[in-house]
Amino acid sequence: MTGSDQPQGRASSTIATWAAAIERALNSYACKKTAVDALFADHAIDQSRLIDANYRIPVVVMTKLWRSSVVLTGDDAFGLRVAESVSPTTFHALGYAAMASKNFTEAIQRVIRNARLVSDIANLKLNMEENKVCLYFNVRDDSPDVSYEAIDAFMASLIHITRHYMHTRMPLLAVEMVRPEPSDRKRFDEFFEIPVTFNSHANCFSIHPSVIPALVPTYNAMLLEANEKVMEEYLQKNHLSSTTDIVRSHIEAVLPEEPVLEKVAERMHMSERKLQRLLTSESTSYQKVLDAYRQEKAEQWLNNADKSIKQVSDLLGFGNQSAFTRAFKRWTGRTPKQMLR
Repeated sequence: MTGSDQPQGRASSTIATWAAAIERALNSYACKKTAVDALFADHAIDQSRLIDANYRIPVVVMTKLWRSSVVLTGDDAFGLRVAESVSPTTFHALGYAAMASKNFTEAIQRVIRNARLVSDIANLKLNMEENKVCLYFNVRDDSPDVSYEAIDAFMASLIHITRHYMHTRMPLLAVEMVRPEPSDRKRFDEFFEIPVTFNSHANCFSIHPSVIPALVPTYNAMLLEANEKVMEEYLQKNHLSSTTDIVRSHIEAVLPEEPVLEKVAERMHMSERKLQRLLTSESTSYQKVLDAYRQEKAEQWLNNADKSIKQVSDLLGFGNQSAFTRAFKRWTGRTPKQMLR
């Protein structure tokens, strides 16, 4: 099985820029170039295309590459070294969109919603609890086998990006990993700056709730909008769009008319019941998708301060401004007027 522009048979795939990060990490060990080149050749991965975002590599091939890299380096903390080799472009437009988000909750939710751009086996979940925020790094139930190092690298890369590109530190309360304890656990503890729990039931960050309203220092509304469009086009081109993505695009098309479920289901040529069933399989519902879209757009437009509250209300298909104000307060705990101050 080889890399391709679109995986044959719709095989689960990972963006090639992650293989590029593996290559950079291998070179940092002073591995012989001939050995690194042979490793990629053995797995039929075209090194000349690793910076091509449209080149995607089947997950089964990436898993073999991860494990072969651990054998070559003799380092079972190889995933951490790869994480130190990533940059925002490793995540394609998702990296810049997360950095340009208004606050950290929005950035995390954006990563969750678009993680399949990096690898379509990703199935991240966010649980808001009273005294902590839990971010789970799951994979789909039908996912092929995934190496521990791939999970290590993805988890660690989020910490690396926030520290070195977003100029802040994630307030971690706990880090849990399914993987067995590595030979040198100290490297994990030092990287995450907290003792890591291994042999856990889930791969998870527990984060201090102060992260919820925390503003992102690299927030940029124009850059966010531009990269959202790039992500949407990439997901569609590579047939990675979820039902949630498709529903969001139809909601956008229906607005400023009221985007009721009936209209969206009709545009998607299916019954309302079938659409709800598809959304349920993605652990969401039509109302949740609609609310998330409206909240995202409302905050974006109000932050830009180029539209009045009434204009935002009308553009989002609310019957009146009072209904919009009630909905906005339910979403954010603040009124639109408070948002503008």
